[in-house]
Amino acid sequence: MLNIFGDLNFSSLLCYLNDLLIFAPTEEEALNRLRTVFHPLKENLKLAKKTHLMRKTVKLLGHIIDHSGVAVDPAKIEAIVNIKEKDLMEDDDCTPSLQKLKSFLGMVLYYQHFIPDCSAITKPLFSLTAGQKKLTPQEWTPLCTAAFEKLKEALLNCVVLAHPDFERAFVLSIDASLDGLGAVLSQVPLGEDKARPVAFASKTLSRAQAKYPAHRLEFLALKWAVCDKFSHWLKGQMSTICTDNNPLTYILTNPKLDVCEQRWVANLAPYNFKIKHIPGRMNVVADALSRNPLDEVSAILEKHIISYVDRGRRPFRRERCKEPTIVLKLFKQWDKLELHSSILYRVSKDPLTKKKKIPIQDLSGIHDLAGHQGQARTLHLARQRLFWPDMSPPQKKKDIKEYVQCCQRCVIGKTPRTSARAPFESIKTSAPLELVCIDFWSAEDSNNKSVDVLVITDHFTKLAHAFPCKNQTAKQVAKTLWDRFCVYGFPKHIHSDQGTNFESSLIVELLELAGVDKSHTTAYHPMGNGGTERFNRTLGNMMRSLPPKAKHHW
Repeated sequence: MLNIFGDLNFSSLLCYLNDLLIFAPTEEEALNRLRTVFHPLKENLKLAKKTHLMRKTVKLLGHIIDHSGVAVDPAKIEAIVNIKEKDLMEDDDCTPSLQKLKSFLGMVLYYQHFIPDCSAITKPLFSLTAGQKKLTPQEWTPLCTAAFEKLKEALLNCVVLAHPDFERAFVLSIDASLDGLGAVLSQVPLGEDKARPVAFASKTLSRAQAKYPAHRLEFLALKWAVCDKFSHWLKGQMSTICTDNNPLTYILTNPKLDVCEQRWVANLAPYNFKIKHIPGRMNVVADALSRNPLDEVSAILEKHIISYVDRGRRPFRRERCKEPTIVLKLFKQWDKLELHSSILYRVSKDPLTKKKKIPIQDLSGIHDLAGHQGQARTLHLARQRLFWPDMSPPQKKKDIKEYVQCCQRCVIGKTPRTSARAPFESIKTSAPLELVCIDFWSAEDSNNKSVDVLVITDHFTKLAHAFPCKNQTAKQVAKTLWDRFCVYGFPKHIHSDQGTNFESSLIVELLELAGVDKSHTTAYHPMGNGGTERFNRTLGNMMRSLPPKAKHHW
């Protein structure tokens, strides 16, 4: 399903294995999206009995989804709640079963984003699963019973989670304690006054993290909630972080951070948020002010001090020695003092100005209209085609990086890069046409029947050509190769996979006639033809990133 509808995934439908969930804001739009989905499937279309059309409420993977939000499926919750404490024990015994306990926790954790402080509640039960030891009846304590019953009660009282609106700001509330980390992502829906939860999250602490001081635990909660748990929602969105830890409000500008905390600050850099302090029940404003009184400062300055500014003469050293400390601090900012209507003002002479950014139209032209290339390629195109005399190179690179990372079609359509587990030695070439690699790639959509594409890549120059073909037969391959040889000349060597169309007698005779050597990869090992496979991936990403209408004329 992902190969067919990968470009529509998360924008107008959801793919899960062989299931499709098509959604739309209006009935007319729903019909249009159904036509778009049915068109590629019309030759082998067969609707299953479980197919439902034009529903306002659907059940999907144990959830009930409608316009108001996402709720748990009562039938699934009832099955979990009906589990008794004795069902977690060994047969005819009071000894807890490790396998049954893990199975119960797995079912509960599937709905953990509906349960506040889920990690703290399940901590006594998870402590029993540490290691592969056999449990004893004494290990099932009253704390385990209380946690077991509290989990079932929490499942019965699950709230309906709101649908996230990416046009509005998020509110993320975080907290940390020795029991673990907790976070609530919420949002104020359009037309409502109160915030609704979008998701809950919690995490237990490791042995090392449990030794952190309070301020570092709060910082860990911030980094974990923003960068790990809710990164896919908060990246590219404005959000407000609410915390009851006041030092956390200036942690991002604190110059006295250790190496680990500096790394956390770097991880938080791509996100756009502000930290807001919310006092706890005992930390009211009056109490905070009473415990930290400020020295009283007179709001009226003597006339002789104002006269210095009025005459534009800085006081001499012997004159400054007679003044109080508050006045001396004022004189240190002499260049920023101005007098208007007998009132002394502090004016910044060089206010901070917002850095100029690359116009969105320019970025769209070198990224969206150029096939949604990566950061390096987009930066290369920017240097070739655009010029900003008043912008530094680091600022250009930063703007392009942010634009590419937040490109919605790139995030949806492109597959993540996977690193090799072991180092490989690449094939070495020293001249053009020394080695040419070939492979077939199937296009997603086309106006004609030529959905098969023969990709020919020169290993040395990386020059690649994609030729639409009617089919993948050996005859078609031979004709395409011969037409290419007539333009560029004969290569010394051709490399391909073990497809029958590349290993047929027709191809062998053609290459012998042209004096070209032939080699192939090992079976089920596409990495042996890595250059062509990498270009296929780039071509696929470009096609998936295009809007549906543009794919008809690729």
